[in-house]
Amino acid sequence: MVYILYFLYLIYGAVSLGKRNTTLYLQFAMIFLAIIIGCRSTSVGVDTIGYVKDFMSYQHIDFARVLEIMKTAKEPLFILGSSFVSMFTSSSIWFTLFWGTLPCIALYIVLKDEVRTARGILVSILIIFALGLFSFFIAGMRQTAAISVTLLAYKCLILKEVEYKLSFLFSKQVILFVALMVVAYNLHN
Repeated sequence: MVYILYFLYLIYGAVSLGKRNTTLYLQFAMIFLAIIIGCRSTSVGVDTIGYVKDFMSYQHIDFARVLEIMKTAKEPLFILGSSFVSMFTSSSIWFTLFWGTLPCIALYIVLKDEVRTARGILVSILIIFALGLFSFFIAGMRQTAAISVTLLAYKCLILKEVEYKLSFLFSKQVILFVALMVVAYNLHN
């Protein structure tokens, strides 16, 4: 039922707004998508229940212990993000909502500059569903977080016309790209 409401919103917006540029439409589409991803059951996706159990365990340990765990973990930033959420809430809904918001923020940042019309937004989101990315977004948290940061890293490289010279390697764009890729790797390697 939720998916039907989401697609009705997308279709209504695309029909009523047509070729007009509207960031508000995109903002609501991403907020609605974040709620759908974030308010899912812990039984959705193979790994979600394990992530939630880890999240619950972070509530019972202090931050010094979290830092110790991060030193030996393969994905320390995911642990840091999860323990950060556990400082404020014990609700698994807020936990999944936190991680479900990341892909929506990344999609918003990319789509707001690349897609100019409501119809284009509808088509873009339909493609995300058709490619199975939405299913993936609700199945894996670490992977989705890493993909989201990678999307933002890619955006750094396409901001301007690029001249491929040696000086490009030391440009702000490349440094930010590398920094974001390091973040993505530490969310899910």
